[in-house]
Amino acid sequence: MNKSLARLKGEHRLARKPSTETRMTLYRLIGLPSYDAAIRAKYQQSGDDEYNNSEEVVYVAETEAYLYWSTVDHDQAKWTDTVKGLTQKELRVGNSTASAVLIIPYVDETESVSETKSGNDNDSAKAGKKVTSFSAWAITFGMGFQMLEPKYVDSRFGLRVAIRCAKLDGLNVLSKTTLDERPEMVRSTIPSGARLRSFGFEELGDFSTRLVTDAYIEGIGHSKKPIKVRGADSLNIPLSKSPENLLINLGQIKAVLDRKPVSSELASLEHFSLVKNKSMKNKLDQLLIEAIGEKSDLVALSYPYENIDDFGQVGSFKIFGTGDRRHYDYLPTLNNILKPLLEVDEKERLRRLQKMYIILFKSPDDSDVSSSKIPLKKWLTFQKTINNKRYFLQNNRWYVMDSDYITTLQRQVKKSLIVGHTLMTFLIGLYMKYRKMGMLKRRQMLN
Repeated sequence: MNKSLARLKGEHRLARKPSTETRMTLYRLIGLPSYDAAIRAKYQQSGDDEYNNSEEVVYVAETEAYLYWSTVDHDQAKWTDTVKGLTQKELRVGNSTASAVLIIPYVDETESVSETKSGNDNDSAKAGKKVTSFSAWAITFGMGFQMLEPKYVDSRFGLRVAIRCAKLDGLNVLSKTTLDERPEMVRSTIPSGARLRSFGFEELGDFSTRLVTDAYIEGIGHSKKPIKVRGADSLNIPLSKSPENLLINLGQIKAVLDRKPVSSELASLEHFSLVKNKSMKNKLDQLLIEAIGEKSDLVALSYPYENIDDFGQVGSFKIFGTGDRRHYDYLPTLNNILKPLLEVDEKERLRRLQKMYIILFKSPDDSDVSSSKIPLKKWLTFQKTINNKRYFLQNNRWYVMDSDYITTLQRQVKKSLIVGHTLMTFLIGLYMKYRKMGMLKRRQMLN
């Protein structure tokens, strides 16, 4: 009898309903001139024997989408040379890296979608087709994050979603950069969950880059149980495996973006506004180049943690855009980054800075990639005051302290000073009253 019950219980456990969701990594792409532009050139169809690239128009439910996938095959892993040198044993061991990106149109009434998929905008113009920039969703699989062209990735998109759906006391991980002459990159973890104030976040001096938190998004996960959201440039979140429901999920995430942060406390994580004015960005870039030439202390090194996969396994890096193909040990130093810029004339520095990038590897060879293509500018931080406004370079973007936020902060400080002054006046008055009472009592005792 007991054996039969045990068998029934075991069968019950085995028959558990399969999950309808799986965790995916989602990016929001902005300013795209075409869908092909979202994918780095070497991952598109080409004659390169090292990369086996494919692309195809597919459908997610009834929505036309674009699927790009790639494999990189190595007959012989490069670390086998080291093994042979140490042991005299020649290993015949290869490996393969698989990547895929699914790009789905981002439906927004304020944007116009390009009428062409081709990356050649000139051909489109000749054909009489209007080319406009637009946005799209990108879901990456495997090493697919490497395939995306970084300049079209919406910076801090995942972070913005996270602070709009977070459980206030369910924050687990906060990564931040202190905006100082010598910036610090700090990653704080509270496994049991806590409010933002427990992470020591300073509103006026810290720039948030990543947040892991319990969260609630209607239609995603269980209605009574929070889901775990990891937000940085990308959003890692459980999404439906059903095509129809996946599109619904994307609409629900878009709705979250349209909301305000769940509290004023979490709103402080985005109190820096992105500089969008092109002439101002050009001016700030030029000021950065001048500061690099002057070897200013305001130009400092910044580690883009949120772009690094398995950060602890980084063994080397390569700098691209200078013709230098050497591997360097571990992580870049400020000298590694500035040296190739100072080697060229000042007029050429900005152009070189804009085209250079770094890729990290898990070992001293290039067989196991540890990061996506990281623009060189993303490794730098810089700050400059112009017309009483403080501008910051962070994450390859220019930010300015939000003026509305400063006004609110000034109002709060003024209110605190008034309250503090009133409280101090009250305490002094109370002290003087009791002091006077004490003096009268002592006089009566003397008499």
